[in-house]
This record gives sequence, C-alpha cells and structure tokens, in this order.
Amino acid sequence: MIFFRRITRVLFFLIPVFFLLAGNKDGVPSTKLPIMEKLFGASSGNAVVGNGGLTVCLSKYGEVVSLRWPCSNFYDHLNYRTLYKVPASWKAEDYNPYFNAAENQGAFAGIQYTLDGKKTISWLRNSEWNAIQAYASDDSPIVITRFKNETLGVDVVCTDWVDPTKDILRRMFYVTNRGTKNISELMLVHVANVAPCNETPEFDPGADWADDQKNGFAVAYDSVQEAFIAFRPNLKEQVTGKIPHVNADGKQVQRFVESLDQNFPTTLSSNSSVMQTTDVYCAIGSLSSPVAYSLYEDHGTNPKLPDLITENKKRIGRGPCLVSQSFLLSTKRTTAVTMLFAFGAK
Repeated sequence: MIFFRRITRVLFFLIPVFFLLAGNKDGVPSTKLPIMEKLFGASSGNAVVGNGGLTVCLSKYGEVVSLRWPCSNFYDHLNYRTLYKVPASWKAEDYNPYFNAAENQGAFAGIQYTLDGKKTISWLRNSEWNAIQAYASDDSPIVITRFKNETLGVDVVCTDWVDPTKDILRRMFYVTNRGTKNISELMLVHVANVAPCNETPEFDPGADWADDQKNGFAVAYDSVQEAFIAFRPNLKEQVTGKIPHVNADGKQVQRFVESLDQNFPTTLSSNSSVMQTTDVYCAIGSLSSPVAYSLYEDHGTNPKLPDLITENKKRIGRGPCLVSQSFLLSTKRTTAVTMLFAFGAK
C-alpha cells in the first residue's frame, strides 16, 4: 500500500510535466494554453492586493492579470491569458514583457501625448518605460509601481489597493511631466478587458480563465454613474433580443442599464446540489473629471489595440472598454487620476 501511494504521488507530478514537454518538442509558438497555465492560471503575476473578498493579481509591469471575486479561490473575471508554449530551450528574452498575451487583454494604463505635432500612445507596460514595483511597506496592503520614461521625461506612479470594507479596486495614477520635452497634450488611458464569470463546467476548474471567450456577456455605458457596466446574467437564454444594437443612441442604452434588474430575471433552484449561479456585475470608471469613455469591438478576431484614442460613439457591445482622462500638464506638475473597479451580484 505504501509503495502504491508513492508511485501515485510520483505520477501525479510527472504527468503534467510529460504533457508540457511533449507538446513543445519543436518550440513553435502556439495559441493553445500550455497544460500548466490551464491548471494554475497566467504566469505573469508578481504582487497581490485584496481584502479577503476581491483579490487582484498584478504583473511587475503594472498590469492587472487576475480579478477574483467574491474571494481569492473563486472565479476570475478578467480576460487575460498568456499565449505561449514553453520550449525546452526557453529564454525569457524570447517573449515580450507581458508573456505574449494579446494586446487588448488584462487591465493596464498608457499615456497618449502630442509631441512635435504627432499624437502617440505609449503603454506603460512597454519597454520604453522602466517599471519598479514594491509594496508600500513590509506589512502594507498597497502595491506601488513606479514608471519612468526618460525619452519623454514623464513619470507615472500607480498605487493599487482594495478597499477593506468594499469590493472595490482603486488604482491611483500620479502623472508628472519633468519638462524635458515639449509635450503639448497629455492623456491617461486605461484599458479594461473584463469578463464576468458565474459558472464553470464540471471537472474543469480552470475554465474561468482558460476559456474567457465564453465568459462575460455585454458591456454598457451608464451615463448617470459615468462608468461602464460589464455583466453576465445567470439565465442568458431569457435576455435574447433585449440588448440594444451596438450603434444605439445614449438614451436607449441608458434605459437598458436602468432596467437591468427587469431584463435579467434571476431564478435559482433551491433543490440543486450544484453551486447556485447568480448575475455578476463589474463597474469600471474614474473619480476624476473630465473623463472620456469609449468601447471598441474585437469579436475575438482582432486583438490589436487602437493606435490612438479618438471619439467613439459605441456605448454597448462586448469587448474591451477604454477610460481616458485628458489634462494639460504643466512642467514639473503632477496630476492624479483614480480608476475604480467595483464588483457586485444580484
């Protein structure tokens, strides 16, 4: 019996390794998730903030790579996967800083600026920024990521923390223009590709992050709260045909947002032995003003981010949302922008 237990333990650890190596003999990149990532999630996490409920994982480049709620071992509500195979001759320099994840996945910030008459976006996770990340202190629940762009002469400090009493992630960005370049316009842009999840198939505990294309449902802009509402209803079959067209005007979308409770009737079976599902909502917005919001569709076929953030009239759809804060930043002045991610269920 003891010998059998030992053999079982050895096989338990060797089988994932066997699949990992067998699938990567040629080292050819693939969009299929490696077995270890499918089991344990994306491999780019570096720091964690949370309150025992909402739990947020950050990469060392300031990206949000996991949003788990209502607790750390529950479903992940962010569309983020690293998409590489690990060849036997793996080297870190073979991959981009965000481990070959699609450009529009995760939640992260960038700077849009005008220099010499040309507008450009520089995402903070890219190589032109030097990022240093640490907790505020040894016993602090706050993570601080400092970004420096020597070419632009712009510094950004991001503090991430989760409210101790509410399931809200607060991301505060402090942007400083050191004045080494003649930047005429400056804008903080934040991408959020959330995918609310309220169930996973039996015997597939990693489906909430490995199959994110099946999660989420729609994203609608709430003009009263000035925030995007990403949601996934429990009974999706009951809301067919009730979602406004992607080109619907603001009044139509607002009426839809205000009647979400009526549009998504929640019916739970008290006799079911399976964990009951419920409607899941995530609100993404900013405390700063003025703020511009836009939504762009990719339908899973175009993972490219837009080259510039321009006026976008879409207020409802399924895809990443962009929240941007425009400001004129004088030399050697600092501006603060606060982003919020709030979770709730009905």
